[in-house]
Amino acid sequence: MHTRSQFLTAVLVGLLVRAADASVPPPDSAGTESKAAAAAPKGPEAALFPEMPADAVIKIMGKPESVKPMKVPAGKAEVWVYARQVAERVDFVQVSTPVMGAVPNGNGTTRIAQTGEKLDNREEHHITTEVVELLMFNGHFVTQKVSRRESVKIY
Repeated sequence: MHTRSQFLTAVLVGLLVRAADASVPPPDSAGTESKAAAAAPKGPEAALFPEMPADAVIKIMGKPESVKPMKVPAGKAEVWVYARQVAERVDFVQVSTPVMGAVPNGNGTTRIAQTGEKLDNREEHHITTEVVELLMFNGHFVTQKVSRRESVKIY
């Protein structure tokens, strides 16, 4: 897919998202949100609207962590990337490590074999990060994509 068609697709998606937001039905009588309302952004990016100038976006979101330029013939397009930690969970796990040692054979030689195990207690830190990508075109906000990723660090 060419960059121009990618851009036009992103603009169309942005317009569709805007139209869908205007037609989101209110929560049902049971008090649960509709699927469209549940998918709506909940962070500061919820205050963004199409054609918002870049300086207003920066006032709401802050400076982006990274900026990815896109080549388009019709203007200047960039993807502004923001990331924020939204959850952390620590699991305590026990890890078994084999202990190797020399074991005598019946013929007077030795061989290396597992002679035991060492138990270590470790912490697994599960960190959930939310990534917000904003499509900016000619200094104005067009649309956004919010995704989540989880990483695990063992200490």
